Amino acid sequence: MTDLIQLRETFKGMPLTTVTIHDRPAWNAREVGEAIGYAQRGKRFASQITGEWADEFIEGQDYKVIGGKELQAFKALYFKGTGSVPLASNRGMLVLFESGLHLALVKTRKPKGVQLRRFLADKVLPQLVRTGSYRAEAEPQLPDLREQRLQQKADLEARRVAVLERNAQAEALREAVRALHNLGQIDAATLAAYEVQAAELVTGRDLSHLKPVGPTTWLTPTEIGRKLGLSGYRVGRLITELGLRGDFPGLARSYPHTRPHMDRPVQCFAYSPAAVRRIEAAALAGA
Repeated sequence: MTDLIQLRETFKGMPLTTVTIHDRPAWNAREVGEAIGYAQRGKRFASQITGEWADEFIEGQDYKVIGGKELQAFKALYFKGTGSVPLASNRGMLVLFESGLHLALVKTRKPKGVQLRRFLADKVLPQLVRTGSYRAEAEPQLPDLREQRLQQKADLEARRVAVLERNAQAEALREAVRALHNLGQIDAATLAAYEVQAAELVTGRDLSHLKPVGPTTWLTPTEIGRKLGLSGYRVGRLITELGLRGDFPGLARSYPHTRPHMDRPVQCFAYSPAAVRRIEAAALAGA
């Protein structure tokens, strides 16, 4: 730590000490917290900066935790002329630089926070400029780090919500098909196929190779194409020609289908073994 220059003022009857660290004004976070009305001598205010508000504060730009010889020098200057004795504790001290102090005072709900910002702008910072001990241009230019950190937090939250939504959709699908199976409306193979589809929702992967294939299995157009060696376009044309686009008992049934990249479910269809035989016959007739 070099060029320690102290400026002590009183705000609302509370001491407010400005210390210049490497040509940057800095304030003891706990002293600021106490001045604007935080309990435990401002301890709660300081803990919020590294806790609840940590995503918006950049260490080195907005604040610094000083310790060791740097802390001893800070305390020697901080208590100079006060008649108080520096605390013996060697625990780190959180100091706020100008950008961090303004950000913290914006975030706090304490009414005195606004008054302190005005006090700093009108009295403290102009005095530092006049003494020549404060050069604003010396501050690190790191304005993008805070935005990057906030964007990363937003991206993580969006991914978390997307995972929760996919899990909820998968569980709803499982409950629905299990209920249908218990009522005897779908067979075990169809139940297993829908269970695989639920796993696809959660993982975002194509797991159609895991779906059971048997005489009672209902298939999607993609699976029919794979089974018959036809393109998806060709299967779709055959389905249209056979008049099977829609819900037809024993032949075709619709179901909502969601992929991770989709905003909302789309209506898809599955076809019974009888319908698959019709499609196969139509394909052979048109060959």
